[in-house]
Amino acid sequence: MHSGIIPVDLDKRYRWAIVEYAKNMACLPETLVREFERVLESPTARPEAFDESNAVLGKELDEILPRTGKIVTALAFFLRDKNDKAGIGFIKWLGASGWGNDVRLIRLFDAWAQEADRRKRLKAA
Repeated sequence: MHSGIIPVDLDKRYRWAIVEYAKNMACLPETLVREFERVLESPTARPEAFDESNAVLGKELDEILPRTGKIVTALAFFLRDKNDKAGIGFIKWLGASGWGNDVRLIRLFDAWAQEADRRKRLKAA
């Protein structure tokens, strides 16, 4: 969302960072990385994202959000800088931009979290 709340360069930085982290740090499958790219190429999160995510995901959100929270926290930590040591900027961006409520991005973060859990189980076996 470029409503003057979020500088365009910061918005681009966070979108780019999600894809780069997914590709290079998390080493997600290429199909999942491409889907992140496709979704984040949208000019903006849609204004109806909050209502849509609640309508589409409903009670499933109660299961998804704890899983995706781990990914969001890791991204926030990765994206912190000298002025934002806790990575709060990324968390605020998710809320202010509307991306944090976008059902497409929620599902992608959930797929990422499930892939991470799958890898952890395989490593432990």
